[in-house]
Amino acid sequence: MLEKPVAKGPASTSVRLNCLQVNLASISNYPTMDRDREQMLNRWSYSLWVLGVYLATFTVWKMAPSRASFLVVGALAVVWLGFQMVRAFRADYFVDRLDVVLHGWVLVDIALESLAFEAFRWLQPFAVLEAFHDNLHFIGCAVVLSLLVGGYRANGLRRRTKASAANADPPPALKSADGSL
Repeated sequence: MLEKPVAKGPASTSVRLNCLQVNLASISNYPTMDRDREQMLNRWSYSLWVLGVYLATFTVWKMAPSRASFLVVGALAVVWLGFQMVRAFRADYFVDRLDVVLHGWVLVDIALESLAFEAFRWLQPFAVLEAFHDNLHFIGCAVVLSLLVGGYRANGLRRRTKASAANADPPPALKSADGSL
């Protein structure tokens, strides 16, 4: 049964429910639907950026297959994702070293694909290379890389959450007025 608020000052934020006192201010500090979505995006933000830039880079190459677009777009993608990877590393984004290596592998793939066109031109100067990236095979590569990197990351995040939940105290909003459960 709901009783009147417990007076703690001019504007009380506590409500006493029979033997359990609930601090309304502390309840608002726990994740809501929006906070859960925000936490999910924070946990996956860099990985989603890598996937988006990977797909965008190959799409640009498909739309404008020229030597300049392969080198410039590839270099810009790798430099920007590399800079963001350093920021993500400093923000403790990655689950472990293998997570860093797998994300870095995607950057290396973009760099190698960017340089591969020039390497093939150098090795076969008279060959026709018009159809170098003129297919949709990069979507299959993106799916495989997403499953590999995303699957490992999801498993690592699940392990990290379980480990932190095992060491966590119950939320203060569920404690009674005297501090016991």
